[in-house]
Amino acid sequence: MKKSITKKPTNSQKEFGTIVDAKIFVEDHGILTSYITLDFKGSRQCFGGLAFNTQAVADDYANQICKIFGVTNLNDLNGKKCYALRNFDEYNCSIEGLETV
Repeated sequence: MKKSITKKPTNSQKEFGTIVDAKIFVEDHGILTSYITLDFKGSRQCFGGLAFNTQAVADDYANQICKIFGVTNLNDLNGKKCYALRNFDEYNCSIEGLETV
């Protein structure tokens, strides 16, 4: 059964990719955030950029992502195939969600 996670409701189209990095970290402005980097046959783009107000919220997000992809930690996402959900009606469209293969 396919599972997905999205940042907002969308009428997205799917683009096949491979997860090459996934992390939760404190960025250079002191904000706790998360990125999942996908490779699309040579080009890369990140999903995420969410700001978490506590480590507990970030950990819950990571646990949900891991559960969707059937892994135990974010490092195990590397190499997983998935679909990036995009709204191609927008210029320079962002990844709005991920769906398992």
